[in-house]
Amino acid sequence: MRKTTAAMSAVMLGLALTQGAAHAAPSEQAAPPQQPAGANPFLAELGSDAGVDYHAWTTYLKSQSAVKAKERLTTLSKENSSLLSVAKATPEVVREQTPDRTTGPANAQKVTVFGTDEGKAPKISVKGNLRADDDQDFYAIRLRAGDVLGASVSGSATSLNIYDSAGHLVKGSTEDLTSIYPASSPLPGGGNAANDHVAVYTGWYYLSVGAGSGAYDITVEGYRPPLEGAKPTQTLFLDFDGARADSGRNGGGRVTLSPFRDSITKWGLKKSDENRLIDAIVAEIKENLQEDMVKTGLNKRFNLKITNSKDDPDTWGQANVSRVVIGGTNEEFGAHTPLPIFGTATDVDPGNFETEETAFILMDLPTAPAGPVNSLNTYLQPGGNKIAFLGQALGTAASHEAGHMFGNFHTDGTDAQFNVMDADLSTYNELFGVGKDGIGGTADDVDVDFGEDAFRPAEGFTGIEDTMNRISFGLTR
Repeated sequence: MRKTTAAMSAVMLGLALTQGAAHAAPSEQAAPPQQPAGANPFLAELGSDAGVDYHAWTTYLKSQSAVKAKERLTTLSKENSSLLSVAKATPEVVREQTPDRTTGPANAQKVTVFGTDEGKAPKISVKGNLRADDDQDFYAIRLRAGDVLGASVSGSATSLNIYDSAGHLVKGSTEDLTSIYPASSPLPGGGNAANDHVAVYTGWYYLSVGAGSGAYDITVEGYRPPLEGAKPTQTLFLDFDGARADSGRNGGGRVTLSPFRDSITKWGLKKSDENRLIDAIVAEIKENLQEDMVKTGLNKRFNLKITNSKDDPDTWGQANVSRVVIGGTNEEFGAHTPLPIFGTATDVDPGNFETEETAFILMDLPTAPAGPVNSLNTYLQPGGNKIAFLGQALGTAASHEAGHMFGNFHTDGTDAQFNVMDADLSTYNELFGVGKDGIGGTADDVDVDFGEDAFRPAEGFTGIEDTMNRISFGLTR
């Protein structure tokens, strides 16, 4: 769906870096980077544009990725032996055979030993040499639909890109942010740059390395979706009753969040409107995460069960149940931030390797007095259907956080393409689906869906993210 408002210049969300580390003496080992103040902008829908320092965040996350990489085999040994068998395997070594520069995917060196099929090697080490800083080497690997690809490059190369079967850039990376994957994710990291992809089609895909001069080594690993053939299948539980939860990376520890019903009167609703509003929110989430996936997704084996605290038993704590808690306040959440958040996930999980996670939608920002772009009261004006709009907006926000749990990064909220994974303070109105009239719940509201969109530039990735099919193939049966 095209945006109905003019694209705005990018406004970065987040918080300033706390400068806490003293400079080490030349003879001492430098202290590891400190975590910047505030909520992680790669995971959170923030409530302020007060100058996120993305360089500080990527530096910190890269340092944590190196730690995670060292602990990966130990962690996986406690989590899932089937994933461990690939991660700890001795890789098949592939050596560069094209000493001259390659000019693109069409001239890539084919690597036929790699694959998740029986008889293929799901882990390889590609060793090559960049002749100059502007040299790029391309390798072709064959993936099956649903394969979850992880790659990490060390040595001279500092960029690692993935292209689809048509040669289109699906994700370019100069960072290693694998520390925001859950602990149970087997995808490799710890190098100069890391990347991932969930294959939508069976066919040849392409890796390229560059931005360096000298020897490099690419670790490439392939996995099948972890829920393939699993019982029970993935459930997403929508919790409106308040919850006891771990705020995860957001620093609040174990927290108690108040129920959704405590906030609805701030939109001019009655307590008796709660059930109708919950029904509208659940309907929006089901459209985004079930109906659209079945209708337009490419995975014919897609399977996700969505339940809620109004209509169903609370199954949180059972196998393969993740949840979105809708309720509570920033004060209750206890995030170590002077600025509020609208919502957050605890990680980004390409391939959905962690099937029991929690995400949050908090009520401070959406119930604030009219004026701010992220207050839903700003759009509650005469002529609009209040229940329909609130269900649409909150359902989309909750779908956004579930999208992180199921593998998506943020997309560019300032371009001309609506996407559930958009994230920019200046375009909250577009995430909520508000049309040109500026009133929520009217005929010109926009149906915001998952789909193809550019990665959010501030987060350091390039290419086009298919936010629908990254989810679809991670939720398979």
